[in-house]
Amino acid sequence: MSKVPAFVIGIILSILGLIIFAPNSNASGPEAYEELYWAFGGCLLSLTGILVIIVALLWPHKSIDLISSETGNEVSIPPPVHSDRD
Repeated sequence: MSKVPAFVIGIILSILGLIIFAPNSNASGPEAYEELYWAFGGCLLSLTGILVIIVALLWPHKSIDLISSETGNEVSIPPPVHSDRD
């Protein structure tokens, strides 16, 4: 996976985590624990997205050089065939 899709996935995870976290973070009352679980899950999702972004930015770029002389599979091309029928 290249850096751009990983970066986009990290942003999407962070935004989705914040969307889940924001409405559930102000829970109160006797049944607030269920909403706090959702808030905790949203926080973890957002932090996972931030971690994916950081890893995508710090991961070294791997360049692939395709030089035909380095492949080792040299194919000899036969000379063209000339016909005397012309």
